[in-house]
Amino acid sequence: MIGVLGGNRGFGLGRLLIEEVLRVSASSNRSHAVCLTTESGINVPMYEHLGFAVVGEISIGALHSWTMQRLT
Repeated sequence: MIGVLGGNRGFGLGRLLIEEVLRVSASSNRSHAVCLTTESGINVPMYEHLGFAVVGEISIGALHSWTMQRLT
């Protein structure tokens, strides 16, 4: 689980964290994709910009969650 605290958002830290996860995944011959979930719709465009695609959505009460995947 990774995240960026509210006061630190907007400085590219989330992008750096995701890029490192993608680098680690790509360096392993046992990894073929990176999957993530987010409960914040504001994050979806950032993940899409980094090459992730929404592969599922679910709502449970007031909670909405997106599942996203990027092949490595």
